[in-house]
Amino acid sequence: MKTKFTLLILVLVTFMSSSWAQPIITEINGAPLGTQTFGHNIPGNIIEGTAGANQTWDYSDIPYDPYSYYFKSIDFSTLSPDIQALFPTGNLANEVYFGTTLVATQVFQLESTDFLYLGINTTVFPVPDTQLVFPHNYLETHAGFTYDAYGTMITPFGTFSNVVRLKETVDSRHKYDYWQFEPFYILLMEYYVDTITQVVSEKAFYNTDDLTYVNENERNNRLEIFPNPVVENLNIQTSITGNKTVEIYDISGRKLISQNITLQKNATYTMDVAFLEKGLYLVKIAEGEHINSRKFVVQ
Repeated sequence: MKTKFTLLILVLVTFMSSSWAQPIITEINGAPLGTQTFGHNIPGNIIEGTAGANQTWDYSDIPYDPYSYYFKSIDFSTLSPDIQALFPTGNLANEVYFGTTLVATQVFQLESTDFLYLGINTTVFPVPDTQLVFPHNYLETHAGFTYDAYGTMITPFGTFSNVVRLKETVDSRHKYDYWQFEPFYILLMEYYVDTITQVVSEKAFYNTDDLTYVNENERNNRLEIFPNPVVENLNIQTSITGNKTVEIYDISGRKLISQNITLQKNATYTMDVAFLEKGLYLVKIAEGEHINSRKFVVQ
């Protein structure tokens, strides 16, 4: 039986699409270290999305709760020697937080042909839980997951194209996961549908906030932003120092803001983003060839 947290390690997917062929999931790589995926439960009712090609799923007006849990991609080699010994084939790991408390560590194995969930904390699954098999084409079923739809999804966090939906049957319910594979590689939404009553439950949006590390030295140049989501003023805190350019981009890659700021270590700087429309944005600070970036949401 799969758990709610399987498949929640964020992945980067090589995604093939064209105007004449359905998208194909051909291979995946582990997420950039530090990538965080925040879960926002949906308290109200929603309608199950339709299956098929070239769909548009509009959930933009659905209220959601502040996040209470999130998942963080970490370096498998940083796990304790005892944990690594329990999972000799592991090469990816994911921390699970409720609030600010670390509650679990998931371990995965990623190969060119499949993606396996090996265990959680010190519990090794007797049989690895297969998450994905490659390649995975539209309307195919592998390891219990059916790729039953693709199209455009609109959530309170923005509009996302090239979204793929994976359907899984868990007991007497269907579980649906919506993934975007470009330009950002993120899980967008999930919910369950009872196969008898058609009641939709355990509904959640996912908002990805990634911190990309170019090399080991850049790990010290952490970029923090808050609040996130934001309404008016975005606070920026970083260990980068000196005269730098802070830029904000929308999800299409269009530059909206560019400001030159003299940064001091761990000082807080405020940017007015009240004029931005609701949606998903990216803030970047360049330091030589290194790019420090964070995603944020304007509400």
